[in-house]
Order: sequence, then C-alpha cells, then structure tokens
Amino acid sequence: MDRAVLISVTLIAALLPLERVGAFSIAGLNVRPSQIALLIAWLLFARLWLLGRTSFEWRNPAILALAGFFAAAGFSLLNSENLTRSLVVLAFTIFTASLALLLPNVLKEEAAFKRVRAAILFVAALMALLGLWQFVADM
Repeated sequence: MDRAVLISVTLIAALLPLERVGAFSIAGLNVRPSQIALLIAWLLFARLWLLGRTSFEWRNPAILALAGFFAAAGFSLLNSENLTRSLVVLAFTIFTASLALLLPNVLKEEAAFKRVRAAILFVAALMALLGLWQFVADM
C-alpha cells in the first residue's frame, strides 16, 4: 500500500483516543482531527484506486453489518422532526463509519497493522495516564 495512505491511517489511529481534544464545530457538527485524517485517507485511497494501483475488496463481512446499520438509520429519517439536519447527521455518520471499510483495504500487511495498533494503544495509554493524573490532582 502507498506510504501516504498508511501514514494517514496511522494518524487516524493516533487521533482516535483524542476524541474531545481539538474538536471544533462546523454547522452544528463536531469535527474531530481523526475525521479530517479519515477524509485525507479516503482521498489518497481513491487516488490510488483511480490510478489502478490498488483495488477495493468487496468481500468484507463488515459491509453487511454496516448496510444494516445504515438502513436502520435511514428508516429513522421517517420520524425526523428536522429532515435536513437528520440527513446531514446521517451523512456524517456514514462517513465516520466508513473507516470500517477503509481499514481492511489498507492494512493488508501485518507490519502495517501492528504499526496502527501500536499507535492507538500508545496514545490511549497516554490519555489514560493524563486522566489518572487529573483524578489525583483533583483529590
């Protein structure tokens, strides 16, 4: 896989534990740095796919589960009080959940998977230590 795509996926993993740190609001939606990294990763992956350097693996069990989730979310639009807002939230949810489709197509090598796993665990451990430090400081 292309180095830039792997770096962006690793960046997503490193930013995921920082869910509330650095988020900002656009049109009433909280945008997180991990979601910006996800957009970059999708753009880089799409560029590789258009150039014929990679393929999208459709035989993924997560696709069926995601399709069921998206169908249920789509049915919830029927009872929506604000349809425009609900459509924006649904699109944002679908985009964020698309990470489950991107990862199996990018992380085909064990070394890349280990690098992404180490990034998320390292940053999660740092956030846990920060939380413990805040807890002790408040005592």
